[in-house]
Amino acid sequence: MKSLRFPRPFAFPPSGKSSGRGFTLIEVMVVLAIMTVLFVLVAPVITSLSGNVTAASVAIQGAFEQARTYAVANNTYTWVGIFEEDGTKPSSRNSAQPGAGRIVICVVASKDGTSIYSKANAENQEAQTLPSASLIQIGKLIKLENVHVVDASAQAVGKRAARIIQQGDLIGLASGVSLFSFGYPLSGSTLYTFGGSAGAGANGIVQFNPQGEAISNVGSLANPSVNLEIAVRAAHGTHADNAANLIALDVSGLTGQTTLYRP
Repeated sequence: MKSLRFPRPFAFPPSGKSSGRGFTLIEVMVVLAIMTVLFVLVAPVITSLSGNVTAASVAIQGAFEQARTYAVANNTYTWVGIFEEDGTKPSSRNSAQPGAGRIVICVVASKDGTSIYSKANAENQEAQTLPSASLIQIGKLIKLENVHVVDASAQAVGKRAARIIQQGDLIGLASGVSLFSFGYPLSGSTLYTFGGSAGAGANGIVQFNPQGEAISNVGSLANPSVNLEIAVRAAHGTHADNAANLIALDVSGLTGQTTLYRP
């Protein structure tokens, strides 16, 4: 009778040769499951640290571009108001909360295409309130949570060199001189006053004329070739993150084009 021979379940390969054994389907599935769990745990942390400031910067850039496009297309003047309020307090419908941590943006335009302010008074550095009856709101009010407006004039950001912005030509900071102001809403009780005197947080206005040029204050009015600037960084309540972690937006005075610089 012949003896039965069964194959060995595993045989070591000859010396110096590879077995060629790969991963089993079960092993691959286990590894993928572990990676999926880790991604789900880490992704929200990454979004909360960097997503807010990036989204806020894109939203601000979009507001500038919307205002410039509307001004050129309709042969009129537009204004972008930027107001920062206390991010630790609920956004109220009754009164503004000046501070840091929440950026509020409103875009308005001249109804009849005129500048609706005295250029002579502006050249004399006299702040002027834009009459609400002569304005129309463009788009909705924008509120950006967990971000803070900062001064990045002396700091290099990405490909943007340091000190290309003059201190007197910053947008919406206490050091700047706002030429214009307007109230929101345009009818009824005023909730936000954009521009005018700076309070606890940033508060300023950028104007675009029918040629697409941008001005913000006395410095840019006298020399429209200078760039304007706004920079934002993440904030938790009223506490802002490290100054190095910011995104800068430069607005060309001559063309009104906005360039966004990331670290």
